[in-house]
Amino acid sequence: MMSVTQKEQKNVRALLTVKGRKQQGRFVAEGVRLLEEAIRQNYLPEKLYYSDHLLTERGRELINKCAQAGFRLIEASARQMAQMSEVKSSQGLLAVFKRSDQTLGESFDGSCRRILLCDNISDPGNLGTLLRSARAFGFETVILSGRPTDCSAPKVVRASAGAIFGLKIIPAQYDSIRKFAQLKRATLIASDLNADESLDLNATMTDPLILAVGSEADGVGPEIVAMSDQRIRIKHEAGVESLNAAAAGSILMYMIYSNDRG
Repeated sequence: MMSVTQKEQKNVRALLTVKGRKQQGRFVAEGVRLLEEAIRQNYLPEKLYYSDHLLTERGRELINKCAQAGFRLIEASARQMAQMSEVKSSQGLLAVFKRSDQTLGESFDGSCRRILLCDNISDPGNLGTLLRSARAFGFETVILSGRPTDCSAPKVVRASAGAIFGLKIIPAQYDSIRKFAQLKRATLIASDLNADESLDLNATMTDPLILAVGSEADGVGPEIVAMSDQRIRIKHEAGVESLNAAAAGSILMYMIYSNDRG
């Protein structure tokens, strides 16, 4: 086991910024639960920093398993961990992962049936929740379009509850999405507050299916609406302006998931 150096501390701190993540091609995840989920999904860290004084019993068990598996473990003091961490109360575990940068065409295989398209989702909590719901409801791939927040930002990673490690997440331009949908003969359903109809679960949903969800402020962009096969909205009580973007997307994914299973 090694001890953390000042240079490593600086590099890890840089990963808390968009610029640092892009330059290094890496991101961080903190805590026992996220690391357990990453390992379960076989998304293994390049480095694992730990502070023995901050570890819980569950954390020590995880460190022992990682040591036996041959992971690169680097010890840090509680002070050093606090300097590298973004959270107020560190659990004494911080892992560095390599970002998976793929194009839309590279990420797609014939087995992919359900795709979530997040258009202009700029709130980290909303994006993380949508990733978590996508994982729960069988949406294997997530496309990010427009001006999204960085999906590997610490707040997104935490909000996803580790779902980020089990999904293919691809940023894509509108033109690439349109060509992809045409090539794969995908059905694109856009969530739209101005739509006249709700999701028709009796309609035949061809594979692959792309569900587009937009930001609370602006909704799905006109570029996505223009290429959509169907525009839908979620019916709710009068007097409520709109649902939270993450809530709306989660409801629609659940409806499609339930319909798939009869």
